[in-house]
Amino acid sequence: MSVQMDATQVAELTDNVTALLSMAVEFGNVGFTGEPVEVKYAGCGKVLVVR
Repeated sequence: MSVQMDATQVAELTDNVTALLSMAVEFGNVGFTGEPVEVKYAGCGKVLVVR
């Protein structure tokens, strides 16, 4: 996976602007109908970059 910013977006990163890149995962189980069902309070996330 990659994340890219074009030149106009990079130019907008001043001392008054913050860019935050984060990723999260939510866990689930297979429900009665075979569809995924979320598991409450089971997940995680991480802040990858702050500029």
